[in-house]
Amino acid sequence: MFKYHLAQKLRFVFAVSLLSLLSPIAFAGLKEKPIPDNSKPAVVIVPAHAYTTKILDQMNQSFSLPKAHADWFGHIGISGGLNLDTLKAGERTTTGNCYGGGVCALGYQGENAATRYFSINNAYLNISTQVNRYLSVFNSLSYTDAAFNYSAAYLNLPDSAFAGNNNARLNMEQTFMRLSYFECLPFFIELGKEFQDFSRYPLHPITESFTQVLSETLRNSVKLGFVHHLGFNGSVSLFQNPTSKLALNIQENSLNYIAALGFSRPDDQHGYELGIAYIYNLFGVNNIGNIIPAFYHKRVGGIAAYADLNTGPFTFNLRYTGSVQTFSPLDFTQNLLEPATGAKPWAMGIEAGYNFISGNKTQNIYVGYQKSRGTVSFNLPKARLLAGYGIDVLKNVAIISEWDHDIAYSQNEGGARSGTSNLFNLRLAAEFTQSSHARD
Repeated sequence: MFKYHLAQKLRFVFAVSLLSLLSPIAFAGLKEKPIPDNSKPAVVIVPAHAYTTKILDQMNQSFSLPKAHADWFGHIGISGGLNLDTLKAGERTTTGNCYGGGVCALGYQGENAATRYFSINNAYLNISTQVNRYLSVFNSLSYTDAAFNYSAAYLNLPDSAFAGNNNARLNMEQTFMRLSYFECLPFFIELGKEFQDFSRYPLHPITESFTQVLSETLRNSVKLGFVHHLGFNGSVSLFQNPTSKLALNIQENSLNYIAALGFSRPDDQHGYELGIAYIYNLFGVNNIGNIIPAFYHKRVGGIAAYADLNTGPFTFNLRYTGSVQTFSPLDFTQNLLEPATGAKPWAMGIEAGYNFISGNKTQNIYVGYQKSRGTVSFNLPKARLLAGYGIDVLKNVAIISEWDHDIAYSQNEGGARSGTSNLFNLRLAAEFTQSSHARD
């Protein structure tokens, strides 16, 4: 429940004995079940898809969401939560080179923009349904009343729907069906609206990372993928860009695709995840495609890579996202000093965390550093230092605080006049499943 959900993301129990490697059953294994009284651990047989679903959650960025248990008739599960961002102190640096005369992505501000002292970052309700042995359906309803400078990842229609005044928005954030039979086959097909397998990032963070701004892709798509019982996974998804390309004075709608390949070994004591993905057209990314008013002039491909490691109480993650080609200067320029040169943006980030228990409360501290180049037109700072702390104050209730120190590009390049800025935010987060008990 912390900012990047570092503990939940990789701390999955996945201990496979040597017997499972010798077993003729391709998709079954042995899992060690810890015994609370420190007696000798028992070995129980569980289907391999028990951890396959966790890898699937990583592939569509849902690893940070509370997981519903199919309690109703064994088919329907409900979960949800609320992120309330408040007690903002300081202000955020913005660039002076907003696209289109003032229309800025401002994606790096996260859901809680610098103009709002109290905001519902995200209130969400998730419904998971196991229709039959082969078909499952996932729906996620989301509401926010964040300020106008809200992440472009969710701003534009049809990605969001207005629910009222004061920029409040209610939308079906994700809704997709999955066809699979992991007991026999490692392949799956997903159809619907979902976050794509391009990088890794938490949904609705306090502040979006640089790489998340250049990666987050929420689209209606058709996805074909696989999850091997040894942890290898991959997918190819096909979707349509939110804007079209101008060719010979004719706007051409073009299809886009993402190809991803990864390796994940979730483990409570020592786990890791590696992956790389390619997107055919970066205008499919929300914070890029959603801020272009009508059309773009040149297709630009992009690449994303990530690496995560947890060992004992420590967690580490590394991110990189960048363009493969140079944008047309008619779309995004490198900076104000080079108006005839197209941007070739890239961003990276590294973060480390430490999880511990004190006073019977699970707690977490994390620090990070982010850097970008060629991102003035995307309204990103040049660098950022960050630190955060979170504590589970009650069951399913956490308080997270985060400090961001942004370093802007020079004003001549299009950076903010202030040069640097500091922003402090406090989040109260609560989540539930239908099996939660308030008295615990």
